[in-house]
Amino acid sequence: MKGTIRGFTAGILCASLVLIPCMVGLAKTGEATLTAAYRDIKIKINGEMVTPKDVQGNTVEPFIVDGTTYLPVRAVAGALGFSVSWDSDTSTVIIGDDNSNKNETDVLYEDSNIKAVYKKTEIFDGIEAFYVTIEVLNKSEKDITVYLRDASINNEMISLVMSGTPMDILKGKSAQNAFIFPNSMLSVKTVEDIKNIEFKMWVVNKDNLSDTIVETESLNIDF
Repeated sequence: MKGTIRGFTAGILCASLVLIPCMVGLAKTGEATLTAAYRDIKIKINGEMVTPKDVQGNTVEPFIVDGTTYLPVRAVAGALGFSVSWDSDTSTVIIGDDNSNKNETDVLYEDSNIKAVYKKTEIFDGIEAFYVTIEVLNKSEKDITVYLRDASINNEMISLVMSGTPMDILKGKSAQNAFIFPNSMLSVKTVEDIKNIEFKMWVVNKDNLSDTIVETESLNIDF
């Protein structure tokens, strides 16, 4: 069980072990009177004892209602490295990153064959390079290979390398990949210096490279 703590966490945090001002059942609204049993319940995560506290720093004790043990979600998630927030408009506990409101401006290109979405830009000082990650969904009826070319940062053209290039994607599937800009060859030295990233996509039939499926114009990521 210790080796599967993160998988087990999903059950803890998302199924029933949530403390919010009004304890309610699935898809219910309103109020209910519940009988809680306190048994000095302790929490141990990866061998370490955790003292659960609320956002004000007050200790919050776990309890049992009708055979189900309830733990304070903020304390447990925080001990596992997850952030926790509360969306009062939708009555939603949000654990970790919330991708539900992803800005559609991150969609770089979409047609009947593919959809390309920008994910993130990172810098790895150890190898002096920028990693720009995109995700491509293959909506066509063929297995495809994706090539990126004519890339630039802040209008500085540079040869790039893709991690795991070329990017092969089976029909109906999606894949993420990073293309690499060596910052030692650029005047740009930090992610904050990046104003614009530009590149083109060339998508071909994986089984017939002469069969071009998509050849885009320049795609832009503006910061």
